[in-house]
Amino acid sequence: MINQMNQNDHTPNKFSNAMKELQIGKLLRKSNITKACGISAYEVFQFLLLLVFQGKNLFRFLNSKHKDQTVSKNTYYRFLNETSYNWSRFLLLLAVKVTTAFHSLTRPERVKVLVLDDSVIKRNRGKAVELLATCLRPCGA
Repeated sequence: MINQMNQNDHTPNKFSNAMKELQIGKLLRKSNITKACGISAYEVFQFLLLLVFQGKNLFRFLNSKHKDQTVSKNTYYRFLNETSYNWSRFLLLLAVKVTTAFHSLTRPERVKVLVLDDSVIKRNRGKAVELLATCLRPCGA
C-alpha cells in the first residue's frame, strides 16, 4: 500500500521486518484485536502505524491519488473505534517483547533502564489548557 509510494524509501521493509521480529500479529490476536472478514487486523494495524512513522495523515492519504490501493476509510475508523479490542493488554505485551529484545543486547553488569518520554514536543497553545498563562509580576510587589 504505502510502500509503493516511495520506491527509494526503505522504511516499509525495515518496518515490516521489525513487526515480524516482534510478532505483532500474535500480540494482536492475544489482545482480542481481530477482524471477522476482509483485510486482516494485522494489515490494518501495520498500515496505520506505517502512516505515523512516515509522517502521513490518513485523511490526506485517502484523498490522494493512492486511495485505490487501500480499503474503505470506514474500515480504518471502525478498527480504531472498536471497544472490544484490549489495547492496554497489547501495549503491555509489546512492552514485554521489546524489553526482552533489548535485554539480550546488553551486558549483564550494565544497569538496564527504559525511559519513554513524550515531552519533546512543546504544546503551549489552546484556550482550555490548564495553567497555560504566564504570570508576570512587578518587581516591587
